[in-house]
Amino acid sequence: MDKFKKTTTLKRLWISLLAVCLLCTQFSALAEETLPIVGTPTDYFIEFEEETTEPALPEEPTEVIATEDSSEIQEETTQAPDPEELAAEVNLSQVYDYLKLKEQQSNSQQIVNVFGEHTDKDQNRATAYEDELLRNMRLRKQAELSELNIIVYRSSGFVNVRKEASSAAEAVGLMRENSTAEVLDSVYCEDGMWYHIQSGEVNGYVKAEFFESGAEAADIISTIVRCYATVNFDAQRLYREQSEYSDTIAVLYSGQKYQVEDWNEGYVRILYAYGESGTFYGYVPVSAVQLSWETRTAVSMETERRTLEEANRIQYELSSIDRSRDESRMESIRVSESASYEAYLQESIAASLEAVAEASRAEASRQASIAESIRQSEDESRRVESSIQASIEASRWAETSTTWSAPQPPSGDLTRYIPEGTSDLRRRIVTNALQYVGVLDYVFGGYSLSYGTDCSGFLSLIYAQYGIELAHYSYYIAYTGVKVISIDQARPGDIVCWRTWDPGSGAGHVAMYIGRNEYGEPMIVEAPREGLKVRVIEMPTEGLHTIQNVIGD
Repeated sequence: MDKFKKTTTLKRLWISLLAVCLLCTQFSALAEETLPIVGTPTDYFIEFEEETTEPALPEEPTEVIATEDSSEIQEETTQAPDPEELAAEVNLSQVYDYLKLKEQQSNSQQIVNVFGEHTDKDQNRATAYEDELLRNMRLRKQAELSELNIIVYRSSGFVNVRKEASSAAEAVGLMRENSTAEVLDSVYCEDGMWYHIQSGEVNGYVKAEFFESGAEAADIISTIVRCYATVNFDAQRLYREQSEYSDTIAVLYSGQKYQVEDWNEGYVRILYAYGESGTFYGYVPVSAVQLSWETRTAVSMETERRTLEEANRIQYELSSIDRSRDESRMESIRVSESASYEAYLQESIAASLEAVAEASRAEASRQASIAESIRQSEDESRRVESSIQASIEASRWAETSTTWSAPQPPSGDLTRYIPEGTSDLRRRIVTNALQYVGVLDYVFGGYSLSYGTDCSGFLSLIYAQYGIELAHYSYYIAYTGVKVISIDQARPGDIVCWRTWDPGSGAGHVAMYIGRNEYGEPMIVEAPREGLKVRVIEMPTEGLHTIQNVIGD
């Protein structure tokens, strides 16, 4: 019995030992199946073993935690980022300078250096990130462009800046071609939209129809920037030539700004004054000014008046200087020369004068022959032209009946046709033209207010006295300024244009609208045709081509 019990106990021990071995085997297999689920890379353990002298123990909890962290890092570095999310992490204004540099030179290493912190120094991801920034920059620039509040005056001549939003308001300044202004507000009136502007020192109102705005203005501004010089020192001399020993045109003071025409290493050539007597330039040392690039702005009426006065003063002083210098030079020559030399000089002068006189007589004979030929040719041309003009005039002034009678010029004070409320500039232009009625002859191709002129020459000479340039050709006058919708919208000083021959040839006659008579009929002043003088008549409507506002208000 004891032996049986002993045998039974041994069997139980062997069975228990076998069970324990089986459990250990299953636990080992279970451990091998769970380790790959943790996701620890093989190279991680290799790198870890190189850094440490002790082997890694997988059963340690700290090693399992380290393995999980490294797995997360590897997963992040292999996942591609969203460029829009990356672009949102950076303020675009901080990379504008870099993007401008990128337009001038391309270097992939620079891209990685600038955006490496967001792209883990990966070239493809850096390029995608940069493209997104460029796209956002373009969108921002487009938004800024759509909000541009700068306008540009592009017509020739000038436009008045008014004190109020009305054509009858006082002019406080003027803007010439390519001048810019900042729009403060928009005002809608019966005659259209007006801009309230600030341009340089001038604050006032201008008619919106004369200006370019928005994207069109933005495209123009970059092409009309000019160089300006600001004076650094007080009592700076403005020289006539590029030398400190040259004549002094004027004295400049610090803070004054002038338009630059040219410059070199030593001197800057500036526009100082302009007016009826001419345009005057002068030179200042480069060290005496500060250069800047800006757009042209409006000038006040007071500044314009001072500029004209300064131009007249310079013309007078320079003429006096040149005259005195010539007189002094001649006096010096006369005193320094001996009597014998004077005699010799007189003989030489007499011989030269005789030779000149002989040459003059020969030239006079030749010119007389040429003049006779020209006169005969002109007489023939004048007869043909008179015939053509007579046909044109008869067609233009023809009535419905077969009998034609020339219009009779009105008498009395012709300024009575100018309506109340006409601006001072328009009234002066019309009054100036009326003084030639019945006095100035029509001369085909002529261009003189003393000896005669044709229709386009008459208007060109009148408007030129007020700084408005017109071509001596009726076809071009018809496309100068701003088109007036109808005669009901016309104001004194506007130009009326007709076609008097083949419609494809354009306008053939031009005249100045001056107002309406007591019957409400529009009146014009014109240089009509050969054989007649400047006159005032009712405006014909047959063959009317266009009405143009060239004054700019």
